[in-house]
Amino acid sequence: MRRTTPVAAAGLAAVVTAAFGAGVAEGTREMAALLRERAARVDPSKLPYLVNDRRAEAIARALAEPMPANRRFALRYDHATELVNAGRFEDAQTALAELQRDAEALGPDAWRRAGPMLLMVKAVAHLRKGEQDNCNMANTRQSCLLPIRGTGVHARTEGSSRAIEVLRQVLEMDPSNLRARWLLNIAHMTLGGYPDRVPPEWVIPTAAFAAEYPLPRFTNVAHDVGLHIQGLSGGAILDDFDGDGRLDLVVSAIGFEDPLRFFRNLGNGRFEDRSQAAGLAGETGGLNLIQADYDNDGHTDVLVLRGGWFGTQGEFPVSLLRNLGDGTFADVTKAAGLIRFAPTQTAVWLDYDGDGWLDLFIGNESQPDGLYPCQLFHNERDGTFTERAAEVGLDVTEFVKGVVSADYDDDGRPDLYLSRGTGPNLLFRNDGPSGEPPRWRFSERAREAGVSEPTRSFSALFFDYDNDGRQDLYVNGFAAMAEDVAADYLGLPTSAERPRLFRNRGGGTFEDVTRDAGLYRVMPAMGVNFGDLDNDGFLDIYVGTGNPDLSTLVPNRMFRNDGGVGSRT
Repeated sequence: MRRTTPVAAAGLAAVVTAAFGAGVAEGTREMAALLRERAARVDPSKLPYLVNDRRAEAIARALAEPMPANRRFALRYDHATELVNAGRFEDAQTALAELQRDAEALGPDAWRRAGPMLLMVKAVAHLRKGEQDNCNMANTRQSCLLPIRGTGVHARTEGSSRAIEVLRQVLEMDPSNLRARWLLNIAHMTLGGYPDRVPPEWVIPTAAFAAEYPLPRFTNVAHDVGLHIQGLSGGAILDDFDGDGRLDLVVSAIGFEDPLRFFRNLGNGRFEDRSQAAGLAGETGGLNLIQADYDNDGHTDVLVLRGGWFGTQGEFPVSLLRNLGDGTFADVTKAAGLIRFAPTQTAVWLDYDGDGWLDLFIGNESQPDGLYPCQLFHNERDGTFTERAAEVGLDVTEFVKGVVSADYDDDGRPDLYLSRGTGPNLLFRNDGPSGEPPRWRFSERAREAGVSEPTRSFSALFFDYDNDGRQDLYVNGFAAMAEDVAADYLGLPTSAERPRLFRNRGGGTFEDVTRDAGLYRVMPAMGVNFGDLDNDGFLDIYVGTGNPDLSTLVPNRMFRNDGGVGSRT
């Protein structure tokens, strides 16, 4: 092995300083190097939600080899889909045209079977091209807000116009195709032609999109205040990170090279990008963020969660960013004893043993080909953590998509709820210490408490929606596509999963009040949060929808809590 001479080492240090800046902490530099090394290990063929361009190129190389006709057809379909997902829409249309010729050459039966599927990929490519040309590249205050209107209507019409042509072909071949019907209405909406230009037999009534309780509109001011940024699937935190009394913003994105960004609130209605000055250079990736003052110094710290959805390719570390109180951060993950390699996008801070210091539970994503037990890190009150999940009965090995904590049984100890991607959810009661020497233990009580559903779920939250002083529980349903959302809007049957709202009735049990509360809707939701949107003293919720399939163009949902005595809707 070639050794680094002192001169070479000095040169390397100069390069690193130039790349990251002199203000970047050593732990942050080490994390940046570790993230680059982990990203280089990823196998694109096993990572469906990123590096689509690399996967498309690999498929193109495979297509150059001899193979049976049916195998080639399937591979060419995959190639076209990857090109769409990579945003290479023109290349995708070329590939789809070739694929369509192949299908038509196989005879009318083959085209009848494969045609709608191929045409849907083609339509989505056109729709997303329209979105890129208008919503992304020419963003306005009303871009991409359903129902689309005003300045949200596309100025560049080619994408949606072509999508309409293709979607009509699909519906002529298969009039029952709800996904095509839904997207046809969306496409006309982007061109200002909804509902008048949608054929009557395929129109979705305007009443479906009407607010049940109109509130004053919330205006999208991102462009005006300096927050007009692009990012794919990430987290966001609004908090006062520099102690000046104003809410700042930290934003992450999932890509391996997507930087963590810190925006300081200037107090004049605008934000300033202070990412480099904050010492965050090299901190990349992160599907979610959570904040807490883990070291009790009065400054809000940040935890970055990585690897979610990536399976065995998601063996990435979290980052614990200590807020130094002067507008800068230092990555202390290694020093704190939190280096671990597992896919996750969910965690929660809680003081499970009541010692006045926040501990950390991380929900990992296990699948048959990769098992990653969840972790509970005990705060040792000196800036370090010790892993104790197995000791307390929390070494759960499941596909965990949401973790929240509250004292649901009013015994003074925080409990844990785990939402699973598949299967019954889990509620762990904090039983406190027992034995000699005394050890803290948790016991699973979901079925007993009545909160094991939905069986295909995602994010969750504890909140007191009925103001009775007890923590209620909301859990998002998942596993729904655009056609399921369309069916729900149209009042048609669908087997898609729905959320649950569980009212805490005391005594450690809950009742399912989802239908009575008006929340039994199809919402493929990845995120949810609560707040009092209209200042009436009752907590409302906002639901962020979507899934990685690019045809899932469905609206986010906001639900107002009417606070009515007895109705609780």
